[in-house]
Amino acid sequence: MADVQVKRKTSLTLTETFSLDGAPQDLDSGVPTVVATAPDGTTTTYNAGTTPAVQGTWVGPPARATGQYRLVIAAQPEVTWRDLAWTGTIGGQPQTLESRVEWLGALLFTLDDLRGYTMPGSAATPFEDPVKYPDAKLQKARAATLARFTAALGYSPVPRHAREVHSVSSAGTVVLERLCVRKLLAVSVGGVAQATSGYYVADGGVVQPVSGYYANYWGSYGFGAVAVEYEHGADGVDDDGRDHALTYAASRLNPSAFTSGTSYTTPDGVSITYEPGAKWATGIREVDRYLHLQLQSNEPAVA
Repeated sequence: MADVQVKRKTSLTLTETFSLDGAPQDLDSGVPTVVATAPDGTTTTYNAGTTPAVQGTWVGPPARATGQYRLVIAAQPEVTWRDLAWTGTIGGQPQTLESRVEWLGALLFTLDDLRGYTMPGSAATPFEDPVKYPDAKLQKARAATLARFTAALGYSPVPRHAREVHSVSSAGTVVLERLCVRKLLAVSVGGVAQATSGYYVADGGVVQPVSGYYANYWGSYGFGAVAVEYEHGADGVDDDGRDHALTYAASRLNPSAFTSGTSYTTPDGVSITYEPGAKWATGIREVDRYLHLQLQSNEPAVA
């Protein structure tokens, strides 16, 4: 799961902090080398001499702190992710930090939404404090909320990327694992990239090659490994879904506020009553009711 999730077609700035024995520490010299690995295994390397370059100094706010290094990652046109390995040397010993960034088709909510969230039974907006609740902490809460909603629904409520490799024989089929397949992004057969226009996703997530607009057998394309990258998930949550996602994220960041309260206020000023103590997907009964309604509708939660 990626801690940092942004909308596709947007860039982002990533900051990593190196440390030694639990204390932030600058590298012996220079800046780290960052290797970004795409879902298909291809890599891009960034350092002080690349464009964009890994930065060891910058003008705030926020100002650079000890051990911090920064990299701007370009926007991606489709849903995808990158695994990042930041490698530098401290005290003559190589150190590697690992992270993942993911581009989604839609966000459950923005960080500004979460910062303006009003806690149950009060007018407090604690997440406005950037020191106690830095962006990284809010990002993790949002990513955890998406993971929890996906587990409860059985499908992603926002468009996401998936990659699968299948072993195919002449009579075999390729059945994609994720629900709500939206479109194919890449297909390779036996290690050879194919045009996605030559493939078709049938009901049930079954992928077949096509020829002259008729489904064909894999056997005519050769046997072996078939790698498929695709977009899956619903269009995104509506305002109701956003509010419930905010509530679950807030409960992760400040759980004590949800043990005895009976209401919370949405960012647009609507007061919602709930019953604490539920034990299904989120532990907040009103949020669980929302998820149940989405399941009962047999349709994805759409914007």
